Amino acid sequence: MKDPLLSGPESLRDPGERSGMIFCIFMLPISLAIIAALLSEAITPSRLVLIAVGALLYVSISRGRLLGDSIHVHAGQMPHVANLVADCARRLDVSHPQVFIRDDVNVPIAAVGVAEPYALVISSHWLQHLKDDELRFLITRELVHIRAGHTRISSILSVNGRENTPVSIVFGAYLRRTEYTADRIALCASGSIESAIMAIAIASFHHLGREVNLAVVADQLRELRLEPTLRAGEWLGSSPYAARRIAGLLQFASTPLSQMWLQRFQSGPIALPRPHVEPASRRVFAGWWRRAGAWLIDIAVVSTIIPQFITHTVQVSENGKHLGLREALHFMPAMMTGIIFSQSLFYLWVYSVVLVAVVGRTIGMMILDVRVVRADLARPTIWNSIARYFFAAASLVFVFPIFIWGLRRIQPYDRLSGTRLVSASARLESQPALTQ
Repeated sequence: MKDPLLSGPESLRDPGERSGMIFCIFMLPISLAIIAALLSEAITPSRLVLIAVGALLYVSISRGRLLGDSIHVHAGQMPHVANLVADCARRLDVSHPQVFIRDDVNVPIAAVGVAEPYALVISSHWLQHLKDDELRFLITRELVHIRAGHTRISSILSVNGRENTPVSIVFGAYLRRTEYTADRIALCASGSIESAIMAIAIASFHHLGREVNLAVVADQLRELRLEPTLRAGEWLGSSPYAARRIAGLLQFASTPLSQMWLQRFQSGPIALPRPHVEPASRRVFAGWWRRAGAWLIDIAVVSTIIPQFITHTVQVSENGKHLGLREALHFMPAMMTGIIFSQSLFYLWVYSVVLVAVVGRTIGMMILDVRVVRADLARPTIWNSIARYFFAAASLVFVFPIFIWGLRRIQPYDRLSGTRLVSASARLESQPALTQ
């Protein structure tokens, strides 16, 4: 189902967002070569995957650190901010995120997370300088990132929401375009171009933002356009220049598209299309092709990681000389290949257990938009995850049942472990009828 805000002829998505992602992927080898030259160390595919998996785990467990080091905003703690976030989430039809206020001098506000519940982190340094309408705009921007799926990518690339120069060099062309998309939708949802511009000014220049002369900002933008070397400085950041954002927002506010969406938001929330699931329906469970596709992606991921581990951990000795795995395979192909194969299965098992227990899904599941839940549709525990993949590994021994159960939405190891694989895009409520 297509999101009316982000797809179709009336989409508010920045036209360059998709082309920015394609450009980043196309230029990835060159970007990595530049970073490798700066760091004087090669960046291999296995290292990239390891970094992504590590960031995925860090983002998922960092909520505990937020609870320990930040103020958790809710109805009983700073209810004014909590109500403001709830209203913004309702207008965008986004699940209410957990809200935290932390002492951060670098990032005014950021949404983090790879799955629900997401976390919205607001800096105490900026909060006291923002009026309600300005804070509403900034909150809505981050909720737009959640609705558009930007947060899942940006959280892995920067786990604390701060700019990272190597990441900006590789993915900046895409990340900067997502900021324009968020600005557009947040303007239409909040309805005030003055508050939007002032919010950007405060977020960029702190309390001095209220003294900013927009005419002078326009002059700065003209200087940037005249001098290519000044424009190149934007490539080192994941967010566009504030002058560009303000100019782009002013230009967009005068378009018929902006006026149309302003009227739509005034009429009520813009619903996010979701799969309609009837009680006791089996369509909520993932089909065989998504299940098989997720396994294939995860096998590819683990196959990329395994050589990095084994090359550094497996050594054999010949005449007192230590050899890496590749050299060892040259002398003992049969024996070592068997060891690698068994180790690969073990690493795949550990990878699946850890990610499902911590995140609720593996990288393959993230790509194909599915996740693991318990039979009552609650989040799986570590024991659910261990049981799930214990029975999944055991089922490999029994080839015949695979042909019988292979196309079913609920596998035998699902039933035995009390877990289910469901569509991640569906908003699920506990429904006992679905668990039978």
